[in-house]
Amino acid sequence: MDRVIALIAALLLAGCGVAPPPGTTALPDAHRMAWEGLQACADCSGIETLLVLEHDEAERRYELTETYLTADGGEPFVETGAWQLQDALLLLEGDAGGARAYGVLADGRLRSHGAGGEAPASGGHVLMPVGGAVP
Repeated sequence: MDRVIALIAALLLAGCGVAPPPGTTALPDAHRMAWEGLQACADCSGIETLLVLEHDEAERRYELTETYLTADGGEPFVETGAWQLQDALLLLEGDAGGARAYGVLADGRLRSHGAGGEAPASGGHVLMPVGGAVP
């Protein structure tokens, strides 16, 4: 668990040009991390969300896949774009012009925020790191 948090911190800090804190491992030139979650939906059974961040020396890219779960199966929508970290906010800027923000929680989870970074009034939805258990 501590290793997952350290890797997330190192990835996010490396993405904004800040040296990783002592005790974390430097990231390779290319790195990929993912978070997933299920959010409530008013007109479907739920929305499965998968967020993948990629980082190399040249750029920081993301792919966000949201699958709307319906009786007929699921309908995925994919958004791609660039990401950056400002303080404890992960900011996503879509190639098609959309903007999203996630707060980075101390345990490595991500919590949705308003596109301008404002904290959600109702708690928002939470994404869990893929491949690591979070208490």
